[in-house]
Amino acid sequence: WLDGATPWAANTLVRIDDPWLGLAGDYLIASVAFSLDDQAGQITRLSVTPPAAFAPEPLIESRAE
Repeated sequence: WLDGATPWAANTLVRIDDPWLGLAGDYLIASVAFSLDDQAGQITRLSVTPPAAFAPEPLIESRAE
C-alpha cells in the first residue's frame, strides 16, 4: 500500500522500467485502488498513463463571421 512511507497517490509521477510490458519512462498515476484479501493480503492496483494524456488541449476560439 505504501510507496516508501506514504500511500501511493493519484496525480504522482512514477518511473517504470518493465521490459515485459514494454514500458520505460515516467508515467502519471491516474488512479489508485487499495484492497485487502484474506488470501493475497494487501493489494494496491495502480492505473498509469503517459503524462501527456493529462496535458491541457489548446483553446480554439470560434471566429464570428
